[in-house]
Amino acid sequence: MQRMFPDKLRVNLNSNIYSGGKTYAGNLEYISNEGMEYILSSSIKVSKDFTPSQIIQLSFQTPLGSSIKLTCNVICFLRSEPEDKTLTMGMKVLNPPPQYIELIDTLKTGDIHKKWK
Repeated sequence: MQRMFPDKLRVNLNSNIYSGGKTYAGNLEYISNEGMEYILSSSIKVSKDFTPSQIIQLSFQTPLGSSIKLTCNVICFLRSEPEDKTLTMGMKVLNPPPQYIELIDTLKTGDIHKKWK
């Protein structure tokens, strides 16, 4: 992921993916202007539920409580050990809304870290 999104910022945000009429709960671990890394703990079948180039919807709340909804393109995914049941996905944000760009800018300046513990 580091090479794909070199300016990524570490976060820890609960989030949801919406795809194929289903909702998957997970966690955002890294975000950037270009994309994000999403950790999904589930027993989903990767090849069936997620495929590269698939368009998905993702939503999360910022540390200050506002809700952000994004349309993303799945770039890659990695399944951990079968007993762990964790899937890591890399996604590209398509047409990021202003509030997402503002969140990235705020995280880069460090202002949000004073309010977000």
